[in-house]
Amino acid sequence: MSGVVEAIALGTPILIPSVVFAKRRFDNGINAFDNNIAEGIGNIDICAGQALKGARATNEVSKAIETGTSASKSIKAMSAAELSQKGNGILGGIAKAIDSAKNSSQIFKGVCKVVQFTSENINPVIYTVGGIKVIGADKDDRLETAAEEGSAIFTMRVGEEAVSNTFGMTKMVRDKKTGKMVMQKREMNPYIKKFTDDVKTQLKKNESIVKFAKNNPALVKGCPALAVGILFPATSILCYSAGKKGAKAFLGTNESETNHAAA
Repeated sequence: MSGVVEAIALGTPILIPSVVFAKRRFDNGINAFDNNIAEGIGNIDICAGQALKGARATNEVSKAIETGTSASKSIKAMSAAELSQKGNGILGGIAKAIDSAKNSSQIFKGVCKVVQFTSENINPVIYTVGGIKVIGADKDDRLETAAEEGSAIFTMRVGEEAVSNTFGMTKMVRDKKTGKMVMQKREMNPYIKKFTDDVKTQLKKNESIVKFAKNNPALVKGCPALAVGILFPATSILCYSAGKKGAKAFLGTNESETNHAAA
């Protein structure tokens, strides 16, 4: 059971944002095709990368549930080929589809390599797609688009980093020894950690709460992970929108337009 709880706590903050961002990037990609094909393709690529990233988290949670073993040492970001053998669920199916496509032709193989790269380098690809959006804008609107997109992405990243560092979210890092992407939990902000530790100390004095926590470990650890998993994409989207609106206000361009929230 400890492995299951640990996997849920580690995987949820990656899985939920991946699903949310994949959906939004897909919508943005479809909307962009009419005006900027390159931007549309870039957004669809990010969508696929986010889906693969979420598939990895799903796979590890499923694997921990099946084996009941500790997840902290085994959790890693596997390739699409490895996921196709072990992955479960809808997102696991996406990984299987990617692996099948890789073997169907050289073109699909190249596409899948791009998606694999994107899943491991989401933010740099987002910056690149933002640049493509600026380049594809009308000449008269290019400076305005650059200011809006730059401000939006900057505030988005500030918001994401604030949530990640405050609550010690799981992140993807490359293992220097193996070269593979692995899941790693950040250290929680020391002030937030002290506050939560003090709260836990007080709660442990209540026998009924201690009994409830002992009988429901998945709920106790899963709910905070779920909350952070929802808070992260919500903060990202709100900060992106705020940055874009701030740039519009600064430039004096307040006309209404659809917000393309970033992942």
